[in-house]
Amino acid sequence: MDAPNTFLKADPRDAEPMRLIADHLLTGLAGADRINTLETAFLAATKAHNDETALCFVQLLYPERRKLELKQHAFLAGRMTNLYWQMPAHRLGAERRRDHPLDEKDRWYRPHEPTLQKTKKWMVERVAGYWGADLTDENVALFRFLVAAGFPERKDQGRLDGESDDEMTARGRLVSKDETEAVLQAIRKRTDRDCEFPAGKLEAWLGLRHVPGEIRHILTIARTRNGGIPLAERDIRYAQILAPLKVEERGYAGLDLYNRLCEQVSELDAAATALLKRMQPERGSWDSDMIGRSEYVRGGIWLNLPDLETIEVTVTLYHDTSVELGQDIFGRARRHIEAFCAEHTDRKLTVNLALGGGQGDLNLTHRCSTKTR
Repeated sequence: MDAPNTFLKADPRDAEPMRLIADHLLTGLAGADRINTLETAFLAATKAHNDETALCFVQLLYPERRKLELKQHAFLAGRMTNLYWQMPAHRLGAERRRDHPLDEKDRWYRPHEPTLQKTKKWMVERVAGYWGADLTDENVALFRFLVAAGFPERKDQGRLDGESDDEMTARGRLVSKDETEAVLQAIRKRTDRDCEFPAGKLEAWLGLRHVPGEIRHILTIARTRNGGIPLAERDIRYAQILAPLKVEERGYAGLDLYNRLCEQVSELDAAATALLKRMQPERGSWDSDMIGRSEYVRGGIWLNLPDLETIEVTVTLYHDTSVELGQDIFGRARRHIEAFCAEHTDRKLTVNLALGGGQGDLNLTHRCSTKTR
């Protein structure tokens, strides 16, 4: 006999009476009413600190919420986080006696104990599953929820810059080691794959403020792992470039100047690279060994940037290049440079051309400067 087509799939032949009644009632409810009923039952279970029952209800609620989300485009994780904060943060344990000899009053007390550990862990994992790599408002809100769930700030501390509503709600909550570890484990699992959280996007998350060190540690390891050898090589190369600057010893003004100079160097290098591609395009070397038939600068080309206003172009002819062809190639290079200078009137630039080599051991030079407006 096939399983009953009901909400709880309760078989009338062997189901317990209460389960059979619950199945009948929940099956007859519409989507939104069923969700409201499950949420009410869930909150009742959490208020009673019944972890197993609360977990059962939220696991029934989650797929129902997903169905409604597909129809109404609601943000499921937002509702999950709202329910999370309605759960008790802790429960009062059994009375204990203070053992300190100076305690003459209030010798008995009830300590705060963790509660609903399984339910909280399950909900944290579900919310983390919605957290994506792009630094969008929705993803930042989910990330901030995870921070709040595992690392709440003190209640008496002022609101930090960029602190979310979830973090404010969590202020002063007592969080157990298991709850903190559940958050760290969820983040660790979510960032485990390069296809979902590539190294470049993890760098943006590491740039957020007020992120606990334990979470930053996980993000750093994920960035290193997901980036692999190419990222390690890039980091080493960048470190070597920055080493002479001694970043940790520089002040704000010096670093600001360095950043502005780097932007200018980047712009100059991009312009020089564009000139090189113009002189030697990927396609166009056909007939480059024939006089008057090509604008392709045949030979080896080296670029040098002695300062922020100068580009030095050195062309070395192949050893079998005739004098006549060498002179023609020099003309090609000169025309490219003059056209380049005519186009770049937004900045002061000087391009120095030097051509040498070939059968006649030529040594030709040309200088062209931009005319700024």
